[in-house]
Amino acid sequence: MADSATASGEVAGVGIRLAGEADLPRVSRLWSALAADEQALGVPIRANERALESWLGSFARHLGRFTFLWVAEHEGVVKAFLLARLKTRPVYLGGELIGELCSIYVDPDLRGLRTGALLVRTAIRGLQDAGANAIEVDAHEANAAACKFWEAQGFRVGFRTYRWRPPPQ
Repeated sequence: MADSATASGEVAGVGIRLAGEADLPRVSRLWSALAADEQALGVPIRANERALESWLGSFARHLGRFTFLWVAEHEGVVKAFLLARLKTRPVYLGGELIGELCSIYVDPDLRGLRTGALLVRTAIRGLQDAGANAIEVDAHEANAAACKFWEAQGFRVGFRTYRWRPPPQ
């Protein structure tokens, strides 16, 4: 592959920017690839024919206020995205504003070139500028590569979520 990480850690030929409504069709295709990858790893995603529509509906109307979508372009084509949002902790837990990195996907053509790390750094700066005091991300334990990626970005396990489901009948 011709592109490589530069000395500053930036990816040659890749630009990061906030997404607009016009980017949503391409980001939707990338999200579908993300969902398929996670299902292949055994991540318990309950995808159905309305999953993509529900995902878009969960953030699109709040873009730029409470949710932020960054995209990475390579040669004029959106090849990666990171979706983040702001949330407030309950008052009894401190009431602070938290940034949450919700979804990230990098096209296989750009993996290993630090595109994901560049998206994360951009999102952290953007969330801090919006007032976030801390940044959180969830990664399913079945996705070992994701866990390793987040640790390489400086994130540490703060708590675990345990989930119970009734057995299938």
